[in-house]
Amino acid sequence: MPVAGGEETQVLPSVTRWNYAIMDDGVYFVTRTGRGFAMEFLRFATGKTEVIAPIRDGYFGFSVSPDRKRILYTQGIPLSSELVLAEGFR
Repeated sequence: MPVAGGEETQVLPSVTRWNYAIMDDGVYFVTRTGRGFAMEFLRFATGKTEVIAPIRDGYFGFSVSPDRKRILYTQGIPLSSELVLAEGFR
């Protein structure tokens, strides 16, 4: 909704509480792709979206550093188990 009032405008089709970061000139967000997920950036001035990076193996939230040089995100690793034999310990 414009600050001065007026009609609401949908910016993104869907976001959850952990998959977006709003900056002064746009919003970083994550979308699902055919191969996993992708980090994208929507620039407010142009309304254009650009892909920043693919995210494989699932993810559970992210954060963008104030200088925008780093993005930190958690990566989901598929569940697995291993059987290990440990010998020679006391």
